Amino acid sequence: MATWSIIYSIVLLLPTACQNQAHHLRIPMCLNVKIAITCYIPVEALVVWLYWSSLLIGAVGQITHPVEVTALQAIKNSLIDPNQNLRSLSPELGRFSYMKILDVMWNKISGSIPKEIGNMISLELLLLNGNQLTGPLPEEIGYLPNLDRIQIDQNQISGPIPKSFVNLTKTKHFHMNNNSISGQIPPELSTLPNLVHMLLDNNNLSGYLPPELAKMPKLLILQLDNNHFDDGSTIPASYGDMSHLLKLSLRNCNLQGPIPDLSTIPKLGYIDLSSNQLNGSIPPNKLSEYITTIDLSNNNLTGTIPVNFSRLPRLQRLSLANNSLNGSVPSTIWQNRILNKTESTFLGVAEQ
Repeated sequence: MATWSIIYSIVLLLPTACQNQAHHLRIPMCLNVKIAITCYIPVEALVVWLYWSSLLIGAVGQITHPVEVTALQAIKNSLIDPNQNLRSLSPELGRFSYMKILDVMWNKISGSIPKEIGNMISLELLLLNGNQLTGPLPEEIGYLPNLDRIQIDQNQISGPIPKSFVNLTKTKHFHMNNNSISGQIPPELSTLPNLVHMLLDNNNLSGYLPPELAKMPKLLILQLDNNHFDDGSTIPASYGDMSHLLKLSLRNCNLQGPIPDLSTIPKLGYIDLSSNQLNGSIPPNKLSEYITTIDLSNNNLTGTIPVNFSRLPRLQRLSLANNSLNGSVPSTIWQNRILNKTESTFLGVAEQ
C-alpha cells in the first residue's frame, strides 16, 4: 500500500483553488499502473506538497475540502487487494468538480457508468475504454460543458445514444466503437460544431443513416462498420457534401441503393463500402487525388469498371471483387505506377 499512500496524499492535497489554471501540471494518480485518475493542479500546489510530503496525511485535514476527502476515501475503498484494481466507477467521482481528465483505460472495471459523472463540470477527457462496463450511457454526460473526448470503446455498453449529447458543443471525439449500443443515430448530432471523429463501428445500431450528418462542419472520420441498419437503408447523397471528410467506412451495414458521388470531397483518402447490398453502377467522376483505399467489394454493383480510378497518385488498395461488373479492368488504372508488394497483394480487382 506504499504506492497508494504517496500518490493518495498528492491528490488529497489538491486545494479547492484548483480553478486557478494559470499554471498547472498533470499529475496522474496511478495504482500499480492499473488505474490513472488525472487532475490538473497549480504549480504552487505541487510546491506545497513537496514541502509537506514528510507530514503526508497529517497535512491533509488542514488544506483539503472534506467533500474531496470523502470522495477519495470512497474510491480507495472500491479497490480490490492485493492487485488494487477498481471494482467499479464510484458515484463519488461526481464530487470532483475541478477534475479535467478521468483516465481508467484498460482496467477490469465492471458495472455501469454512474450518472454522477455528469457533475464533473470541468471534465475534458472521459477515457473509459478497454474495460467491462455495461448498461446505458447516462443522459447526464450530455450536459458536461467542457467535454472534449468521449472514449468508451471496447466495453459492453448497451442502449441508445442519449439525445442529450446534442449539447456537447465542445466535443471533438466520439470513440464509442466495439460496444452493444443500439437504436437510431440521433440526427440532432448533426448540430455539433466541433466533432471531428464519429466512431460507432461494431455496435448494434439500427434505423437509417441520417442525411443530416453531412451538415457537420468539421467531421473528418465517419466510421460505422458492422452495424445492422434497417432494410432499405441507403447512403444519403448528401454525404458527398462532407467537405472535410478524410475517411468514410460503412462496411457491412446492410445498406442498399446506389453509391453517392463522393468526387467533390477534396481530401477524401479512404472509402470502404464493402459487404453491403449496394447496386447500380460506380459513379464515373474522379475521386480525390488523396485517396489511398477504395473497397467496394461484396456488393451487387453492375456495369463496367470506370476509368475514373486512373491517375490517382496515392492509391494503394482497390477492391471491386464479388460484384456483377463486366468488361475488363482499364489498363490506365496503374499506368506509370510501380506497385510495391503491399499494394499488389491487396488490389483485389476482379474481372467479371
